[in-house]
Amino acid sequence: MGERVFKILTGPQWALWVEQGVSLGSPADWRDGFIHFSAAHQVSRTLAKHFDADHRLWLVEADEYCLGMALRWEAASNGQLYPHLYAPFHRWQAIRDWPLARSAAGQWPLPEGLIP
Repeated sequence: MGERVFKILTGPQWALWVEQGVSLGSPADWRDGFIHFSAAHQVSRTLAKHFDADHRLWLVEADEYCLGMALRWEAASNGQLYPHLYAPFHRWQAIRDWPLARSAAGQWPLPEGLIP
């Protein structure tokens, strides 16, 4: 197995992904030309930076090897390498997914033991 990577979806994006079995990404993904993923240690930062207006989300886990050669690790403006998928994200490529709900304190509690 390779490194675990994570895609964060809004409720409507997740429902469409489940219904259709494939996601072409979010409007931000379309703009950038790839589907944004995060490594485990990047999920909390990604949630805080890009999902401030949301209250319910879905966290989807995949194995980098299952995503194949279409997954590339590329530097972001902060210098960190982020996983970017240059292909559709199929439901069968996911290992599991979890609903996320923002706490009253504005934090995103993550599944226990999943992310350091």
